[in-house]
Amino acid sequence: MKHLLFILLAAALLFPDPSPAQQTEGESAGLSVELNAADPVGETCRLTFVLRNDMDVDIDQLTVETVLFSKEGQVVLLTLFDFAAIPVGRPRVRQFQVPNVSCDSLGMVLVNGADTCSGDGLDPATCESTLSVSSRTNIALEG
Repeated sequence: MKHLLFILLAAALLFPDPSPAQQTEGESAGLSVELNAADPVGETCRLTFVLRNDMDVDIDQLTVETVLFSKEGQVVLLTLFDFAAIPVGRPRVRQFQVPNVSCDSLGMVLVNGADTCSGDGLDPATCESTLSVSSRTNIALEG
């Protein structure tokens, strides 16, 4: 019996399940936005975002209202970032150059809400409710 169990375990390790990974309970499919980089370019700050759509449908158009805050917590700029189309399961990188803003002066970027989120059965409320944010920079990303 032990030999059969060993063979089954070895087979499971050698031939993993080819089906896509299933979500575990408590884990939800959604939209993730990561602030990946903030680079000075002349008199501008170039913000680089990595987006991933793990919902069941492609996002045809995503535009978010974004607020940039200084390190002191003051609003520096309220603007719209047009992330364009975000297909299911395929990461997308988008960059925005923010004129007259120093990257060193930024303390936080706030995703204030979805202005546009279109796709089959999508609306801004759907994108907002599934949104998760993170940052790989010293600038916080909130949402």
